[in-house]
Amino acid sequence: MRHTLGTAAGALVFALAGPVTTAQAGTGTLDWYSGGGNTGTVDNPEPHLCYELSDPEEPAIGGFNQTVFTATLYVDSNCRYTTGGKVLPNDEFSADAAVSVKFEPTVG
Repeated sequence: MRHTLGTAAGALVFALAGPVTTAQAGTGTLDWYSGGGNTGTVDNPEPHLCYELSDPEEPAIGGFNQTVFTATLYVDSNCRYTTGGKVLPNDEFSADAAVSVKFEPTVG
C-alpha cells in the first residue's frame, strides 16, 4: 500500500510539474554543398547558436535554407566574421566561402 501511494504521489508531482525537458518543434533544415562536392545538413537548428558547416579548407559555396530562421553565413568556424550574406527562410544561397552559420528569428 505504501508503495502504491508513493507511486501515485510521484505521478501527481510529475503531472503538475510537467516533463523535465520540453520538446522543440521542428525548425527545418539548411542544406549546403562545397566546391569539392561535399554536402551537409543542419537539422532543426536552435536560434542564436553557431553551427559549423564545413572544413575551412573546403567551405560551403551554396545551399538552401529550409528553416523558419534567417541564416547568417560566416567565413570562420566561430561565427565571428560574416560573409555579409543573410539567407531568408525558403531561399537559396551562394557564397564565396561559408564555414559556419547562425540562425536568428526572422523579423517582419
